[in-house]
Amino acid sequence: MNDNRKPTILITEKRTLRSCISKHDLSAFNIIRNHDPREVFSLVSIHHPDLIILDAEMDDVSGYDLLRTLKSFYKTERIPVVLVAEITEDVEPCLALELGAIDFMIKPISEHLVTAKINNYIKIYHSLLLLEEKAHYAKEMNPNTGLPGNMAISRYITNALKSRKDNVVVYADLDNFKSYNDKYGFGRGDEIIKFTGGVIASALSEALGDTFLGHIGGDDFVFVAPADEVKDIANNIIYNFDQKIRQHYCEEDKASGFIISKDRLNTIQKYPIMTISLAGVRLLEHPETTRYEVIADICAEVKKYAKTFNNSCFYMDRRQGEDFRKKYDMAFSTVM
Repeated sequence: MNDNRKPTILITEKRTLRSCISKHDLSAFNIIRNHDPREVFSLVSIHHPDLIILDAEMDDVSGYDLLRTLKSFYKTERIPVVLVAEITEDVEPCLALELGAIDFMIKPISEHLVTAKINNYIKIYHSLLLLEEKAHYAKEMNPNTGLPGNMAISRYITNALKSRKDNVVVYADLDNFKSYNDKYGFGRGDEIIKFTGGVIASALSEALGDTFLGHIGGDDFVFVAPADEVKDIANNIIYNFDQKIRQHYCEEDKASGFIISKDRLNTIQKYPIMTISLAGVRLLEHPETTRYEVIADICAEVKKYAKTFNNSCFYMDRRQGEDFRKKYDMAFSTVM
């Protein structure tokens, strides 16, 4: 979609078409006029028009041929094109529509009609772009929670590293989720994942600064928040998770405080009620990296430590300086 406030219309015309269009009030649009059909593609690249109006008959190139060419290239095929012609025996409105024109107008053109049509065509074009944007965004969403997936997470954190804002990246992981899933089933497990995403989203919604929430997959989430707010956000998440998680257990398991399930070795074990582990990395404490993978690795290590405790907790990475540089320069030297 065009960045200008006014929609942009590219008019490629003969002088007669110009005199016809010029009679109308097009002040609501950014008009780019052109008399050389050979310049159309370069003008499209520069101005990104929301609508193209072509004269059906020009000195060097037929408007029909130019329309056919525009509709054969990916970058221009979606832009709505209107063909305008004089009343002659050579007028071919059906051909224009078959070639992909959104309309075929015969001169003289009613001012009110042309303005209304132009507005409608641009609205349709913008709606199409919005749908395509949503479809592209949907491909990056986790199908279970509807949250941004791994590609979007990587892009956001990479940009956060480049911006040098005082943000904290926090990985969230559930403890004893597998045993719950094994006993209660995947359907109930999906409910837990959605519940967890909702708890985190609710806490982030109370933040004053910009935040981001993504779903890595399974019971793993990641969020980004301002450093001066992250502790309150984490406490909010832990409190609400611990308060509400028992609602997802049967009365017997709630009363005992654990469930009985088999481990990976098929041995019967007792597993406590689920808790949540949060592992944070403050980006400004690691200015030497611009790599999302490095931050993800640090979060994974901190999360591993946090999960050694039997309660919901939030731990921040405190490593920085020479020890950090030595470890991660060596770890990534083979792929840089």
